[in-house]
Amino acid sequence: MLGKVYKALVPNGWTVAIKRLHVSEDLEEEFVSEITTLGSLRHPNLVPLIGFCSERDERLLVYKYMPNGNLHEWLHSTEDKARLLDFALRVKIVIGVAKALAWLHDGGNFHVVHSNISTKCILLDENFNPKLSNFWEATLAKTNVIDSNLSLLPIVESLDFTTYKKDVYQFGVVLLELLTRKESYQLSCLSLNLSSSSFASPLDVDKLLLGQGFDNMVLQLLELASDCMKFIPDQRPTMQQVYQTVAAIAQVHDQTGDPEIKLHLD
Repeated sequence: MLGKVYKALVPNGWTVAIKRLHVSEDLEEEFVSEITTLGSLRHPNLVPLIGFCSERDERLLVYKYMPNGNLHEWLHSTEDKARLLDFALRVKIVIGVAKALAWLHDGGNFHVVHSNISTKCILLDENFNPKLSNFWEATLAKTNVIDSNLSLLPIVESLDFTTYKKDVYQFGVVLLELLTRKESYQLSCLSLNLSSSSFASPLDVDKLLLGQGFDNMVLQLLELASDCMKFIPDQRPTMQQVYQTVAAIAQVHDQTGDPEIKLHLD
């Protein structure tokens, strides 16, 4: 929507993704937000921004190339691709995204809300590690000690409680999308009914996941998604609580001795 992305090989041998924004004064704020967020924050589950160009009408952003594209393509393009995204990999992705959001929400000297979480902004590297991208709508909460490098990012005195919970809700949609392979617009309209046992049922789960020995784990993750998507924001958990819950679910299953889960989550 904001421009075109090119795959490029640069002289030092790196393969990079270059995002070229459309020529528009309206995109200046988004450009600055992306630079100051990804250019200043470093986390294993954020896509690395390694350069940018702002000259005349050109606005270019240079990222480390993610060879496995975005999560949405794997879930919704073909059944063969979705089949390769097995349950262990899906759990690995969920844990990585939850960890990144928990860190962004409570990073010590900063608090960042992404505000635009979806399977399209979750990129996958060569090992299917998830990387959050597209920080166009991100907001930074001011703290007592703040890195001057972040000063260009839209800064507010404090983030409203419900602002954090928007990320939590969107994470819940992503989690459901991973479990059901339904599009996000289908899941958002069902959010009011998530507490009903008729929705949180294996019948709604992606058939590629059923009968693989993970049914109990799937139900626990469906319940977590339901909590994240509660209609009243203050009834949703924090991202730190979400991350701890997902990690605990995975750890319990890991300790039961499934070698495939161990292979992907280590």
